[in-house]
Amino acid sequence: LEGEDGFTARAERVLDVDLEAFALRAEGDVEFRSARLGRLGGDELELIAITPVPHFFLRGSAATPAYFVSEHGQATAREVEVTGETLVARGDVAGSARLAGERDKAGEYRFRGDELTLNYSEDELIPGERLRILRLQLKRVQNPVSLTATTGGQTVVLASDSVASEYRERRVEGLPDAELGSLLIAEGAVHADVVTGEGEFTLDCARVELARGPGTGAQGFRQLVADGEVRFQGL
Repeated sequence: LEGEDGFTARAERVLDVDLEAFALRAEGDVEFRSARLGRLGGDELELIAITPVPHFFLRGSAATPAYFVSEHGQATAREVEVTGETLVARGDVAGSARLAGERDKAGEYRFRGDELTLNYSEDELIPGERLRILRLQLKRVQNPVSLTATTGGQTVVLASDSVASEYRERRVEGLPDAELGSLLIAEGAVHADVVTGEGEFTLDCARVELARGPGTGAQGFRQLVADGEVRFQGL
């Protein structure tokens, strides 16, 4: 299919084709590729709609999970749902995301959980200037969420009921992208191990928030706020 939301797809079998709605099911070694979404695959594809926004499911199994690979990250899961620029992975989710973009080579998050939501948006503020936002959310359904954030010489290992992260940058035509900051929040039975150039410490609490400001990617997170039955050891 050509156009802005164009894609290519392959499978061993194509079933239940609805040409009017452009909906179908496909089975067997499915692969879906698009410039906007990247590469996705699984055992089964259920295409719900292409317009007004793409909406489809890819499903796999424990032996052959569904997967996605894009410029923002990669993961495997039992099921991957795509609606426009939002991707939701469910069941035995494992993968990584580079929320800080290609410029920050250390800005990588590695994660495991029951459900992952990854969203990308880019909006024009004024002519020639755009705001790019990358959001990641992990939540517990049965098992605790685990996430390892490596950024600016720091390593933060989190276990909790949920984790949310947001990264923002400004894109101006003809200039390097400018980081506006990032935020990482873990909630629910939080356990954190933090390693920095100055030492390491362990933190247990109900909620922790880590932040870094504009242009501080090389320094890692610069602010930490913990709430709820806080226990701290180290440094």
